Amino acid sequence: TALASRGEQLLAIYQKRIFTNRLIFKVMEDFIKNFFDVFDDTDIEDLTPSTNFRDLEEWSSLHALATMNMIEQIYGKKISSDQMKAMKTIQDLYNIATA
Repeated sequence: TALASRGEQLLAIYQKRIFTNRLIFKVMEDFIKNFFDVFDDTDIEDLTPSTNFRDLEEWSSLHALATMNMIEQIYGKKISSDQMKAMKTIQDLYNIATA
């Protein structure tokens, strides 16, 4: 029937959205792990998309350069110093790395 067909369509859309959300979460999770590798003393549990990385005790200009290099090497995106200065959160970094 048309109602059953519509229900199947809605279920397929819902399942696709769940899959997409899980995929986005996994890509962000991988990005945070790559970002974490730049640090020596920061706990990965302290890093979330909303983390202001400039507030991390360990953050320095060397970490900025290492982060820029990581994004270029892994994600193929070159970030300028001005772009880096404008970013504040891990989400900001992620957005430019995966754009």
